[in-house]
Amino acid sequence: MLNAKAQREGVVLRPAAEEFDADIGGRLSFKAINPKFLLKYDE
Repeated sequence: MLNAKAQREGVVLRPAAEEFDADIGGRLSFKAINPKFLLKYDE
């Protein structure tokens, strides 16, 4: 269960089936960062 009062940094998206990409040297993933989190921590 997630704490509704906690600020989230973002979410990480990965494919359902594990994939390895030789071009990036690892598994595929994508991170979407919450803009409110960046503003709060002045990044």
